Amino acid sequence: MTETKNYFEQRVPGFIDSRGLIRANFEFTKTEELLEHPYIQNWMKNEGSSIYKMDNMIIVKTDKNDDIGFVVGYVRNPDDVELPLKVE
Repeated sequence: MTETKNYFEQRVPGFIDSRGLIRANFEFTKTEELLEHPYIQNWMKNEGSSIYKMDNMIIVKTDKNDDIGFVVGYVRNPDDVELPLKVE
């Protein structure tokens, strides 16, 4: 059985001038590959960081005591990503 490729696309906020920006867009097949990517690892470097998904968004909370999460990117096939769902 062939594993299905998934695709991550870095979110760049609209107020950022993205001309010349090299985005962290990449393919992956397993959630572990997504989590091991240097772009995701950079977001997760703080102790207490957590990562979850909401629809097709990948969201990182950089501090366990903070209620704010950052949308760091989007995935093409969110059902294939094994991450906790954001619970309101």
